[in-house]
Amino acid sequence: MKIVLAPELSAADAALYDAFVVAAPNGHYSQTRAWGRLADSGKSVQSAYFLATDENGVVGAARVQRARLGPFALPAAIVERGPIVKSPAILAQILPLLIVELHSRAVARIAVTPYFAGDQSTIAENILRLLRFRSTQKADGAHVRTLRVDLENKKSDALFSGGEREALRRKLREAEKAGVAVRRGNAADVTALQRLHDRMMLAQNKRQKTPDYFRALARFVETEDLGALFVADHQQTPIAALFTIAHGPIATFIIGATTQSALPFSKMASAMAEAIRWAHARGCKSFDLGGIPAQNDADPKRASIAQFKFDFAKTPVQLAREHTRWF
Repeated sequence: MKIVLAPELSAADAALYDAFVVAAPNGHYSQTRAWGRLADSGKSVQSAYFLATDENGVVGAARVQRARLGPFALPAAIVERGPIVKSPAILAQILPLLIVELHSRAVARIAVTPYFAGDQSTIAENILRLLRFRSTQKADGAHVRTLRVDLENKKSDALFSGGEREALRRKLREAEKAGVAVRRGNAADVTALQRLHDRMMLAQNKRQKTPDYFRALARFVETEDLGALFVADHQQTPIAALFTIAHGPIATFIIGATTQSALPFSKMASAMAEAIRWAHARGCKSFDLGGIPAQNDADPKRASIAQFKFDFAKTPVQLAREHTRWF
């Protein structure tokens, strides 16, 4: 078994890493090198890339993040929505290898969130417990339930059909009647998303994302074909904006915001619908709406966001929770 853990991969290893993360059943956009460059922007964080290969090819991969305090890396590591493996059972082989590599680099704690859903998430969590990991999932942490719009074998004019989406179709008609128009945004339009998102976070007393993040997002929109920005305008003013990424068979809603002004129609529905149409046109099999609260989470703000997403899909999908191990 060949093991690599490095801030930069060789050209050959980078090609193997990129192909595996896209093709693996539990691949996730946050584990890509392209997203890693964006996610680390403006943070005291450094990513390293783990790659395990044998004679048959890649067995596992992970983007590992470590926070930094000045020139020093802290002794804790995070693997967001990973490691990437072909099946939950392979976690039992890959995680000990990753732990050995991290331990040799003065890491004492690792948190992982393997991106498996449904029954496979249960299998993954059982393996994590056998490896002496314990759940450290928090209500306000990375989501562990989500909603997905099924796009497979659907015609474009039937994406929002059916009685369960009657309320959504009504909201879309109301917005269209009010003159809302959705357009594909470019790098310059990221400023509109930033402005809306900053004001939304301020209104909710939450931390705003850094200007570095939005500058990196603008570069991503300009240079990476897998991402798309959509802006909803009303009376020539942006009232909603969102960014989505297509990764393998799944497109995922990443970040979005709406104006704080009260309007007599849904401000985000039209932009979300256009993002779903874009994912369908790319050949994605599903559109992930970016998470809903856990079943026992009673937070009213998170519940309100979830209610909007239930207009698009009705059946929650359970994901593996964050698990942490000290060593």
